[in-house]
Formats: sequence, C-alpha cells, structure tokens
Amino acid sequence: MRHGLLLNFLWILAYSLTMHSCKEERVFPQVSIELPDEGSVYNYGDTIRVRVLVERADEGIIPNVLKGDQVVRFPYEIYDHTDNEYLLFFFYRDKYLESGNYDIRITTFNGENKSSDFREIRINEFPRRYRGLVAVSGSGTTRLISKVDSSGGVKTVGLSGDHTYVACSGSFNQVLTAPETSGQFLAFGFEELNSEYSLPNPRPQGAAQYRNVYAFGQRVYALLANDRVFNLNSAGGLESSFSLQDPFIAYCADGVSDERIVVSAKEETANDWRLFVLNPASGFVEKQAFTKPDVKGVSYAGNGHTFFTYPFNNQAVIADYNHQTGQVSEQYFIPDEVPVDILVRNGVGFLATEQKVYTFDPALPGMVTERFTFGVSSLAYDQVNAEVYMASGNTVYKTGLSTGGNVYVTGTTEKIHDIAVMYNK
Repeated sequence: MRHGLLLNFLWILAYSLTMHSCKEERVFPQVSIELPDEGSVYNYGDTIRVRVLVERADEGIIPNVLKGDQVVRFPYEIYDHTDNEYLLFFFYRDKYLESGNYDIRITTFNGENKSSDFREIRINEFPRRYRGLVAVSGSGTTRLISKVDSSGGVKTVGLSGDHTYVACSGSFNQVLTAPETSGQFLAFGFEELNSEYSLPNPRPQGAAQYRNVYAFGQRVYALLANDRVFNLNSAGGLESSFSLQDPFIAYCADGVSDERIVVSAKEETANDWRLFVLNPASGFVEKQAFTKPDVKGVSYAGNGHTFFTYPFNNQAVIADYNHQTGQVSEQYFIPDEVPVDILVRNGVGFLATEQKVYTFDPALPGMVTERFTFGVSSLAYDQVNAEVYMASGNTVYKTGLSTGGNVYVTGTTEKIHDIAVMYNK
C-alpha cells in the first residue's frame, strides 16, 4: 500500500514539473510598429515605409494590410533586418483601392505563439480621369474605329468585318471591338490604336458570333451569340467563362459591383426573356426575373434597382427590376417610339429611341421629358464630368446629365453603331 502511494506521489510530482516546464515554454513574442505614424495619409504611387521592433521572436514577421477584417492585396518588400529591427516597404500600386482607413498588421511568432501590432493609415483613392471616347462605325463588312482623346486628338483604324460593339478597358488600356457575324474579336492599345490581339470566332463562319462586349472595372466580358459569356484578361485569355442556364443568350449587361453583373438574356429556342443577377466568376445566378421580349438595354441605377427598356404594343416601355423583392414594374410608356438604349446614373435616367432622347426621374414613375429631337443608336456616360454621350447617325454629341444642350464631339462618314468612354483605370 505504501509502495503504491509513493508511486502515485512520484507520478503527480513528475506531471506537475512537466506542466510547469510547459508553461514556462509558452513564450509570447512582442512586436511594435514604430513607423508610420498613426493616421498617416498615402496617395497612389506612394511607398509606405514601416519600421518594426520585435522581441523573443524566432520565425520572422508576416506583414498585411487590412480593410476592416479583410486582407487587401498589397505588395511589399522586407528591405532590411538587423537584430530585432525590421524595415519594410508597402507599395501603393492598386488603382482600384477605395479611399478610407486601412490597418497595417505585423504578426510575429515564437513557436506556436504569436503576437500582432496594428497601425491605422489613410488611403486616398486613385482619381479617375476621362481619357477619351471611342466609336465604331461603318456599313457591311467595312467598319472603322475612331478615337477622340481628352485633348481633341482623333485617330482612326479600319476594320474588316461587321464590327458593331465596342468597349474601353482603362484597367487594360485597351479598346475592344466585337463583330456580329464576320470578322474577329479585336483588342487595340488606346493611345495608338495598335493591334494587341485577336480571337478566333467561337462559332462557324456565317453564324452569329457576338451579342456585345463590356468593360466593368477591372474585367472585360464578351457576350457570345450562344449561351457563353467570356471574362477576358489583357492578352485575350480566359479568366473565367460560364453558360447561362437552359440555355439563355446574353444580349445586354451592366455592372452591379466588383463581383456582380446584371444581364438581359433570351432563351435560345423560344422568345422567353429574363434578367439575371449573377457572379461572373462562377456563373452562379443569384436572382432572376421574367421580362417582356426584346430588351434593348439595361442600366443598374446603383440602389438595388435595374432599369431596362423594350418595345411593346407600339410603345417604348421602361421597367424597373427591384433586386430585393424580385418584382418587375413597368414605370414609363412612350407611345409611337422604338427604344434603342437606356442609361440611369446619379438619379437621372436617359432613354434613347429611334426618334428622340428622353430623360426621366427613376423615383417618379410615369413622367418622362423630351430632351432632344434626334434619334440615338448608343449612349455612354462619363462619370468624371457627369456627361452623357449620344451617337446619332454619324455624329456623337454630349450633354450634361441633368441640364445643357447637345455639344458636338466628333463625326464619321457613316452610321455609328456603338460608343464607349475610356478612363485611366
């Protein structure tokens, strides 16, 4: 019995000593950010110099920049490491960071134990700048790309094929143009309109190839004349692609957010039209709604509402799709008009028809105002200067979003099919 008690005592003693030893081994490192100062402000192109002191760390440091609780991709370099001091640089090179407060987080380790220190900084957004307008014009299989830059300089390039759609990507510094049936999808550098790449036609020769092309933020989307949508990179490669269910063919689109777009689409073998709100990276449809046929344009109003237009019973109809409720409501009816395009920005709506241009207040159903007495084939918006560009016949005009007359921008020898605005990002 005594022998058993002695063994128990020795076992408890050994266990206690072991636990005490383990507790002593749980050494937490210390980390302190010495630079930059709290609340330091940085602009695009700046290098953020960070000085860090650490104690009792055995595995280096892990630097991050946070927006809220989300890690932001921010390139950095550990420039120097001497004893317990680190000097590193973060490089502000992302044109798409939003203005706001960010946190530098430096984490260091001692075995499995870690410690972090934070320093709040202020990031000013890279300012968006208007760089020019691009138009695609022509007839048959002879088309023309025309660029008017912000200083009024004009450059043109001939195209082979029935190119009808154009988009400008400030992120890629490219002009993208797509044909309906003949010719290839083309990309040009904006400054000189030099050819950068072309894509083989996705469908057999003579078949419809593309329904449109768009650039939203850092992404370019080609809407094919089948059920495919391509998300293209700057070299024409696929970042992602997806098919619309059933299948549906996408005709018009607008950006909702960095990860969402709204698309009008027609069922391939029937006259069934819908609006889809989807994630273009995966093609996952988050919301959808039935619409009347032949949607001519969609425009996201920025407040959970998408406005779109279609012809019905010899009228141009403007409808509102509420993303939250899923309800579609017809808001405006313009008799004896054929709708062509629609644009809603900053609480002001534009409807282009074959005969006239109308404006409307998205918050006041039923009321439209005749703005111009000429037909328009395409609308584009310059959000920097709050101006709307209008292609009418072989001429492009611009006007203020809320007020102002039509101002001549450029002209071509033949009809303009589509226009797009170029920014510096």
